[in-house]
Amino acid sequence: MKKGLIGLLMVSFILVFAVGAVAADFAWSGDASFGIKGASPGAAGDFFGSYDLYLNATLASGAWAVAVEMGKEGEDPLYFDPSITYTGEAFTLTLEDSIDNAVFDTMVTGINANPGIKLEIPMEAFTPYLIVNNCVPAVPGDEVTWSFAGGLDFTAGAAGFGVTFNSNGETEDSSYGVKATYSLDALSLTGQYGIFSPSVGDSGSGYYIEAGYSLAGGGSFTGHYSGADEKVGATANPQSEIYAEFVMPIAESVDFTVDVTNTDDGTGGDTTTAYEAKVGVSF
Repeated sequence: MKKGLIGLLMVSFILVFAVGAVAADFAWSGDASFGIKGASPGAAGDFFGSYDLYLNATLASGAWAVAVEMGKEGEDPLYFDPSITYTGEAFTLTLEDSIDNAVFDTMVTGINANPGIKLEIPMEAFTPYLIVNNCVPAVPGDEVTWSFAGGLDFTAGAAGFGVTFNSNGETEDSSYGVKATYSLDALSLTGQYGIFSPSVGDSGSGYYIEAGYSLAGGGSFTGHYSGADEKVGATANPQSEIYAEFVMPIAESVDFTVDVTNTDDGTGGDTTTAYEAKVGVSF
């Protein structure tokens, strides 16, 4: 199924849905933020240079839902991601214009974002899922490549566990990952580990460790450390990242956020420290 065909199917479903959705429920939400950002060494601060905008709209009728997500992050181009979801008694099926599967928050490469389908089977404590997407070749007439991904999320009280796998048809690489979480009152802990298995060469790995603490009144501290060796995908060098964030509500649906990110790209040069202070509004 090529990208053009998936796009045509999505437009057709939307039109059919719109005709029969006289009594449909419409919901929308979004958030916007702006502030200052900068980095060192070699980069000056940028007043009002940090801005993000996200909008989500959903039209639902019975088991069917049509959703559109769009947003803009700083200087990045505007993205637009429509989807159609059918929720049955035993499963949820989503047709999406751009669907991928990361190895959680690790630096390990998953499958690329392409048009595809996601099947979820929610149970009382388990939620398995399966993703199939495809990439139209750059050269007409070449074979269409298919990627497969899946995983399982499990919760038991304050603890959680997850696994995921990817088979990337574009690069013929594969990747796997595990995740564990635990919450205790205001404290939350997360540990993740991923393995990257290239079609040629040795395997590599990446990891991610996070701790969060919620303050009385709605504020929070979050910090994480992540790293990966030179075999985790497109990167050619070991990498690491340290991140710290403080969030404090200043009014209803308005937050003030300060964050700092220290990155080592593994080339042996200076590490880069990026900082940001912004005000975000949810609506």
